[in-house]
Amino acid sequence: MSIHEAENIMPKPEGPRTIRLPTNEEARLAFEEYTTALGKVVYAWNYLHEKLALLLVAVTDIDHRDVLLIKWHKLRDDGKQRRILTDAVKEANWTNIPTAKEHLLWLLDRTNSLAEDRNDAVHAPTSLLIGSDPDKDHVMGAAFLSSHPRAKRLEGKVLLAEFAWCERCAEDLSVFAKQLEAAIRSPQHYPLPERPVLPSRPEGESG
Repeated sequence: MSIHEAENIMPKPEGPRTIRLPTNEEARLAFEEYTTALGKVVYAWNYLHEKLALLLVAVTDIDHRDVLLIKWHKLRDDGKQRRILTDAVKEANWTNIPTAKEHLLWLLDRTNSLAEDRNDAVHAPTSLLIGSDPDKDHVMGAAFLSSHPRAKRLEGKVLLAEFAWCERCAEDLSVFAKQLEAAIRSPQHYPLPERPVLPSRPEGESG
């Protein structure tokens, strides 16, 4: 992170107005808030895929849990992991819980959609944005002038709010995945859960 690099990201002010550069402490705090929020996204995403791995076991063959999990974790692409689970779900047939397949496919569809937002958070280059309003805090934002496509997708977004939304969605999907696993394993003890209402995406601009 470079203050001088970030300075060039914001549009030049009109007239003689002076932009106040952040202090080292302000820059450090902004960076720590950003990395903490990003770390929560990564954790929530990894946790969700651990629940999906257990769903694969429940859907296919509980008696070969360890073998299935080893194969799952050998795949370095979580998209491939989800495709394997999707194929297994489509082939499964639960006569005692007929709507389980629809719920599982809904879960995977929402996870696939969220994957792009997770990837934007993890892979987009960022920098410290220096606003023209001296009363506003300096914040980390997408380095959209880098021409990086994921940074362009986050242009104008409040990253802390975006990351918190992504984390919450992954958490809600994880809870749903755990409930589905229990219902598939022991339908006589656990009812099929209702689909969660995922949080609305935040609005607002940075800077």
